[in-house]
Amino acid sequence: MQEFDDLGEDDVRQRLAAHIWPEEKERLARDWLDMRASAQIRVANAAARDANDAAWRSENAARVGNWITAAALVVAVIALAIAIIK
Repeated sequence: MQEFDDLGEDDVRQRLAAHIWPEEKERLARDWLDMRASAQIRVANAAARDANDAAWRSENAARVGNWITAAALVVAVIALAIAIIK
């Protein structure tokens, strides 16, 4: 409801605690607060999924970097061996 949006969560909670609204409006206010909490949970879950995806991509990038480093080390050892033989 627009009225609840205009008041904000804190004022809605205060008015609920003071029982200044009729029973039906209090039920609507509690439903509105529940809806807001559910929306915040969905946003938090989406942010967590995004963070997890970013961590997964970073892990894969690090793994590729480790393979490249290992390959470079092998090439360097081979080059050193060839240099010592000659």
